[in-house]
Amino acid sequence: MDLRFDAGSFVEYDMTYYPIDSSGTATTIRADMTRITITPSLTKRPLVVSDLMEVRCLLRWPLAWNALYRWTYTINFSPVKVYFLYDHITVFTDIVADWMSYAYIPDQKRVGGSGLSFFYPMEYTYEIGFTEFELVLNVNDHNLIDHVNDSKLNTHMIISGPELNATIVTPYRNFNARNSDISYRVSTQNLRAHISFPERHPMNDLLDASKTGKINHFLLVNKLFLDGAYRYHYKYNRSYRDSHTLALKADGLEGNFSGQVLFYILCLKDNYFSSNTSFITSQAFKDAGM
Repeated sequence: MDLRFDAGSFVEYDMTYYPIDSSGTATTIRADMTRITITPSLTKRPLVVSDLMEVRCLLRWPLAWNALYRWTYTINFSPVKVYFLYDHITVFTDIVADWMSYAYIPDQKRVGGSGLSFFYPMEYTYEIGFTEFELVLNVNDHNLIDHVNDSKLNTHMIISGPELNATIVTPYRNFNARNSDISYRVSTQNLRAHISFPERHPMNDLLDASKTGKINHFLLVNKLFLDGAYRYHYKYNRSYRDSHTLALKADGLEGNFSGQVLFYILCLKDNYFSSNTSFITSQAFKDAGM
């Protein structure tokens, strides 16, 4: 994961060496980063582009060595554009699993004790806020992408609004657990959604702002709440089943759905919640005979 930011950004780190109360010690981190770009190696194209990212971290260290560690990260972006693919979830779960990997090194390769001796239960909470945000989702048929993020060559569903807040909890409480359960809640107001078509798409003249000068939103929502639970397994086994459960609530919904819009809503379902969650290039698609 590559992070780039402008001059004037800073990081402050404060660590105590004695208990602040009965809960133990705490480390705090404060960082402000201007003109930040976050790029995963998976796509080599930006995932997040923002004028300002504010980070506040509270890392609690309990007095008992094997008590639950609760680390909270509060991250705010303003304004921000996010180019999100489902494969990015795999990137983040791999990063967290790597951070936790030392507790799972085989005993024979360890120095100083068994795996359980080094394991400590963790619970990460991420409180993420977006101001003046745009969420760009790929809705190409079959999740075909040759040039990631290129609006001239891809069909995107763009969801925007003045503010969005998300809370994500990732617990790692059990030693040698088979799976992990991630829960999250997303809330927003005055949400808008429209389809951005590639340059040569026949619908571009009718709906795309690049031709008409006006964005045709197919969805307006006054308030939206999304609760989700994602279970994934650390190792592959044919009997294991990953699952993703969603509960959506919307107030003040207004929609204008054409046949083309409904088609791309189905593509959204396939690309993020069904069979085509991993993107593929056109050549790989042809080589696979799909």
